[in-house]
Order: sequence, then C-alpha cells, then structure tokens
Amino acid sequence: MKPHVVLGAVLLLSSFGCAAPVEEENVASNVQALNWNPDFSVGVIAVKYVGAQMNQSDPQWTVPLSQNPGSVGSGATSAPFGMVDMTGPRIGLKFTGPGTLPTMATDFRVSITAWYNGATGFTCPCTTSTTPWASDGGGGAWPINWPASNPPGLQFADRYEVTVDVRPWPSGNPKSLVDFQLAVRQCTTQGDLRGCAKPQYTKLASQLLTDGTPSFSHTADWGEGPIQPATYVPIVYLIPTLQ
Repeated sequence: MKPHVVLGAVLLLSSFGCAAPVEEENVASNVQALNWNPDFSVGVIAVKYVGAQMNQSDPQWTVPLSQNPGSVGSGATSAPFGMVDMTGPRIGLKFTGPGTLPTMATDFRVSITAWYNGATGFTCPCTTSTTPWASDGGGGAWPINWPASNPPGLQFADRYEVTVDVRPWPSGNPKSLVDFQLAVRQCTTQGDLRGCAKPQYTKLASQLLTDGTPSFSHTADWGEGPIQPATYVPIVYLIPTLQ
C-alpha cells in the first residue's frame, strides 16, 4: 500500500487569505521547500494582556507525531505570574524531524482543552474542542462538556492543553495529505458565530523551519470586546490540503 502522504510535495502557499502573520517571526527569508510532510509537534501558549503588556506562559508541546502511541497531550499551560482569566491561547506547530514511512501513513486530529477554575486546578468546568480527522477534511467542532448554564464568574479560561490523536490513514481513502495548518479562535457559549472572534493561524507545515523554530498563531482573543455574561471557549481548527 502506498503511503497516504505525497512524497516530493513542493512548498505550498496558503490559500487562506485571512491568515495573520506570526509575530516576531522572519519566515520569508528562511522558508525551505520540503520533500516530505515533516514529523511535528503541536503546542499552546496562554496569553494575558494587561493594558498593552503581554504576559505569557511557557509553551507546552505534544510529543512528535512519530512518538505518539495513540493520544498524547501537551500538559497544561502554567499561569503567567499567577494570573487567571487569560486573554486567550496561541496554538503552534514545530518541525521535529523528516517524515518517515510510519508518519506518512498516519492520520491525526487535534484537540484543545480549557479550564475555568483558577491558576492550578484541573477539575471541570472545562471545555474540549476536537477537530475532525485530517483524512476527513479537517475543520473545527464546537466544544463539548460545557454545562447547560454558564457558571457565574467563569468568563475566561485560566489554563489550556492541546492533544494529538493518531490512527492509521484509512485504507479506503484515496486522498493524500500534502500540507496542513492549524488555527484557533474564541467563541461565546451562546453558540452564535456572531459571538466568535476571527481565527488565528499557524504557518503551513511545509513552511516550518527545519531548525525547529516554532510557528505560533496570534492570540485568539474575544475580538472587539467581551459580551456579558457569556463564557469564552477556544475552538481549534485543522486545515489539511488533500489531493
């Protein structure tokens, strides 16, 4: 069976015109065309703005795709300087090595979990948003496990974690993965897209630097301002290029 990732894939330019450039990242002069889809890790940062001052956690990363036995989380972000009520998350990708035959035949999806119970807690209330599988065309999904009524005082998340699930590429799927990128946005629990901020994008996997320099999205904030009394939940998107 041929692997379901195209070998010799050339550098693809993003067709998503609204993709925001990544802050403090000089990609244009360093992009390399990749001859394989790379091995990669997914990361997350928690960001808290106080006025114009940005405070952020250390990035948390999943293990590389090649080392994932089935479902692996990054570990939760810390609270920068003990702060709670984050402005929002940033999602990241980084190159961890060239693709191998096992990774080329691997299907994957990505989740983001948010906790709303302070700087150190890991019990719910929480939300988890999981993308469809790459082989199914990716996309995003509304978070699960949020209570029917918003708990009082829980408007903004405090901690985030990303998870990558893997499985063999479906044998009956004739399409191949040639590239992908990730995005994250925040929406209100009212479930109305008018209550969603714009998605914030990573670079394409084919644009990742082979020295392991990560590509992070801009912060997924709440757009033009909070809508009371809504709770803000992150939604992650997997955007694959299939052929």
